[in-house]
Amino acid sequence: MKMRCFFSAAVLFSAAFAVTAATVDFRSGTVLAAEFTNRKPEVKLVQEDVANRIFARMVIKLAPERKLSIYDYQLHAFGRGFKAVAVSVNNGEWLTGGEAVENIDGKTRVSLLFVVDGSVIGKKDSETFEVIPSALPNAKPDVIKFKNIKDGRFSSVTSIPESGRMVK
Repeated sequence: MKMRCFFSAAVLFSAAFAVTAATVDFRSGTVLAAEFTNRKPEVKLVQEDVANRIFARMVIKLAPERKLSIYDYQLHAFGRGFKAVAVSVNNGEWLTGGEAVENIDGKTRVSLLFVVDGSVIGKKDSETFEVIPSALPNAKPDVIKFKNIKDGRFSSVTSIPESGRMVK
């Protein structure tokens, strides 16, 4: 009886917060993972004026011949827009100067980092945000669900499978 109760509780817990092998089609490629944390990644930011900062990262497998920079997208949460502040290739160093990274070999994974006001997010296990191209503010947004990893580090880009690791 105890074993069955434990198993039932475990199934209910895992169903409430499912991170599955899934991806989301995205304007610049395919989103493999989306996470947010209150732990600052190893990046020197030009602007650090957001109180109660939350760091949100999308890992994108770029479509062939696509480029991506911090100027390409904004994350919208609760009626507010937040610009991307850094980009990195695979597990490389964060670039904050606006450099565009491109998909040369067809396997490039790009991380796009946003700094979000933590007073509006961070309480739930996951949050759904809209990601909008900066040059097309009236475009239909991509709706992306981000996993809350609390004060944990972002997942290693190379540890994310091709099948993705998105929150359902």
